[in-house]
Amino acid sequence: MTRDALELLLAGLCVSLGLLTTVLQSRNREKGYQLNALKEECDMIEAVHGERAEALLRADWGPAGAGHGSRAPAGREAAP
Repeated sequence: MTRDALELLLAGLCVSLGLLTTVLQSRNREKGYQLNALKEECDMIEAVHGERAEALLRADWGPAGAGHGSRAPAGREAAP
């Protein structure tokens, strides 16, 4: 009698653990999809900012004469 009750209790705990695992796993999957969407959005924003930063660095640190401030306007000579 006691053995049957313990076996029934153990079986019930195993089923409960399985159900709990299923619920947690589905929540984790939903969170994973949300985080993946956020990561893709951040990657796109980072790509846009990265291209802008590269263009700015090329203009600022490029070869002499390639930047905005290193040339005189057309038709005028640079002051000494």
